[in-house]
Amino acid sequence: MTGVADLVLVSQSWGMTLRTAQIREQQTILTESLAAANRELGALQQQLVRAKSLAGLGEMAAGAAHEMNNPLAVVCGRAQLLAAKLSDTTMKQEASLIAQQGERLSQIITDLMDFAKPQPPKPALFAIGTVMEEAVKTAIERVGGVSGNLASRVKMEISPGIPPCRGDARQIKNALAEVVLNAIQASKAADVNEQRDAGQSEILIHAGFNMLDAQLILQVTDRGIGMSEEVMRQAFSPFFSAKTAGRNRGMGLAKALRWIENHGGTIRLDSAVGSGTTAVILLPVNSLPDEPETPAAKTASRKADPATVRS
Repeated sequence: MTGVADLVLVSQSWGMTLRTAQIREQQTILTESLAAANRELGALQQQLVRAKSLAGLGEMAAGAAHEMNNPLAVVCGRAQLLAAKLSDTTMKQEASLIAQQGERLSQIITDLMDFAKPQPPKPALFAIGTVMEEAVKTAIERVGGVSGNLASRVKMEISPGIPPCRGDARQIKNALAEVVLNAIQASKAADVNEQRDAGQSEILIHAGFNMLDAQLILQVTDRGIGMSEEVMRQAFSPFFSAKTAGRNRGMGLAKALRWIENHGGTIRLDSAVGSGTTAVILLPVNSLPDEPETPAAKTASRKADPATVRS
């Protein structure tokens, strides 16, 4: 009997030990889930703060654009008239420079407007292959044409099984063009720094589809100079540029993110200095509702429908 009792005690002890281990495992899972939920909550709070800031920036930019573009138009117009009337070559060039810089400032204001308050998307079905080709063409033209055989350095791949995509093809094309443009510039910089052949700096654009999330995935991979962690943190900030000499306005990726966010998507960057960059655009393939019909369109539709015409 004593042996049986000992076995019962051992069994109970093992049962308590297993139960304690299960409880600890459950606590660990709950702790990890809570930490993940807190991280997600923090990210959502940051997005909310960013959305509120952008809303305020949009209102400010709209007012500033209206107030500044009117006098800028006068300055540019008068400078152009002055340049046309002047006979002195030096003075003519100075007047033309005033007009050019005024137009540049006007474009900066427009870029800020596009970032802070982008136009609502005009959704329609589009072919992702066509959007990719047009984006590459736009990026190459902005770099300076097909000189240096840039077109042959950009490769495109489209995975099978991508369903029909719906969105504003122009905004998506422009966003992708900005990402491709960054990849081309980073690759050209690496060519100069490392004195390598252009063929080594191939840029790959890949389109795929995530069935679980119903997301179109566009990846742009380059073997350029790469980005540091600090540069990646600020890559989507307006007017930020890692270039010191001959820098651009630094609005490209900022506007690209806003256009993609317009469609319920996002852009992620994976990069390291000297190892190139992969930009990933995640885009729901059908997240946008139809554009609401205007009263005028509804009236025209009723008039054109024979079923609504009384005999």
